[in-house]
Amino acid sequence: MALIFPHADDSDILSLSRLLSSEPDFPKILRTSTLQLLHLHLIAPRTVRYVANIPKWLLTQGIVLLHFERSLDRQCPPLTVASLLALLAEHQIKAVSKNTAVSHLTEMRSYGLLEDDQVTSDRRIRPYLLSNRGAELVRSWFDGHLASLDLLDQGNRLERSKSDAGLLYKAHPAAIRMLLGQPAWCDPPLGVATFVWAESGSNILHDLLLRVPDEHPLDGIIHVGRVRASDITGKYIISRSHAHRLFSKARVA
Repeated sequence: MALIFPHADDSDILSLSRLLSSEPDFPKILRTSTLQLLHLHLIAPRTVRYVANIPKWLLTQGIVLLHFERSLDRQCPPLTVASLLALLAEHQIKAVSKNTAVSHLTEMRSYGLLEDDQVTSDRRIRPYLLSNRGAELVRSWFDGHLASLDLLDQGNRLERSKSDAGLLYKAHPAAIRMLLGQPAWCDPPLGVATFVWAESGSNILHDLLLRVPDEHPLDGIIHVGRVRASDITGKYIISRSHAHRLFSKARVA
């Protein structure tokens, strides 16, 4: 799959090594994408927290994937705790417990991101659907990424997405299933894992990325200047003690 839309051959795939070695605008475009993600946080901070670390990202993206696949094919399983856990198990992801999945689904429903799917009267199953509000946020997230990819190769992904609303339902599950199969994504290096496994850690990592000087290469040790805990706590709904612990761990990672 050539960066979301499978219309090109393998020679057109922009690998990470190619991005870092032969795409001089990649750091600038990465910053643009990061700004878009943090803008979503500013719009809906309590909502975006559902993708603000890896465990929640895995659960939320799995939820959206199952919803879209079911929307396109009624033979696919409905979105339930069981189908969500089965999806993660299929990709050998063991970091999420049943209780965590139940709590995550319940919270997303209470915030209006999910609603009940009235396909069965069996109260033991309780299937869900992505709400209209949830779908709008997913589309904003998806289109933001497409816009960034288009900047890399002057593509027309965003234009195609806007002209065909159903494309999201096909491209999102394909992209997420690909990512779930990447060990480096679900089990990142320690320096990254220190942040992305912590509450709101992905947002904090994005914040730090924006502090990297434009001319600095994205490898080796990167100096981002002085970072105060108070710069972080107010923005990303975490306590001062949590921020201190997180940065202390990051210093020795």
